[in-house]
Amino acid sequence: MFLWISSLPLIVVLSYDTSIFNRKIIPHVTFYDKSQSFETVYNQLVNFIKCMKFCKSLNDVSHLPGNMVINEVIENKLKNKKDFVMMYIDIDKFKAFTDYFGIFRARQVVKYLSSLITNLIEKYGLPEDFAGHVGGDDFVIIFNSHDNYKLIGNKIVEEFDKNIQRFYDEIDVQRGYIEVLNRNGQLEKFPFITLSIISISNELKDYSTTDEIYKDMMIYKKEAKQTMGFILLYNADMGGV
Repeated sequence: MFLWISSLPLIVVLSYDTSIFNRKIIPHVTFYDKSQSFETVYNQLVNFIKCMKFCKSLNDVSHLPGNMVINEVIENKLKNKKDFVMMYIDIDKFKAFTDYFGIFRARQVVKYLSSLITNLIEKYGLPEDFAGHVGGDDFVIIFNSHDNYKLIGNKIVEEFDKNIQRFYDEIDVQRGYIEVLNRNGQLEKFPFITLSIISISNELKDYSTTDEIYKDMMIYKKEAKQTMGFILLYNADMGGV
């Protein structure tokens, strides 16, 4: 928003502080007067545009940034040759869960997982660690080092496994599964939803493009999907944790 008043602040900008990414988005108002240099005003406006792009990218269910911001974070790591670990988190058997309970409860599971991820990053991660929502039931975490990602990955699995039953009805919990029509029109038993978590880092392989990262990620994701139950694959170690 721009307000042109000669005797008062020249420009009023409603912006957001995204210095700690998605965990705390703080609205604030910045005032510019005629004593400030053009460079100062220009830099602030550039930041304002970036903030607006960031807010536009936020997923309406998880309130986490989407693919545009995710790609910018990865590209920045590659460009500056910084250490990183990209962790991909996917909910298994989520379509069956959605078909059985409906979209509202499915959205509650997505909200829970996004909250779990951000809370664990806040507690065990670094300020620069980043969480994003690819879409649907797929999330990513981009860690700023090779040190703390295994701890957080295990914590995500531990907490999700402990709490997921509360999204099921009592009768489903008692029998340990739900029955849903599969693609062949036949009733199939589906156990409780679980997580597949895989990670790729530049510790063992020097990536130069985001395409290379995603290509490897999809290979390992397909492998993980073939495993029943929770699975964590670290540094593309197909033997598991």
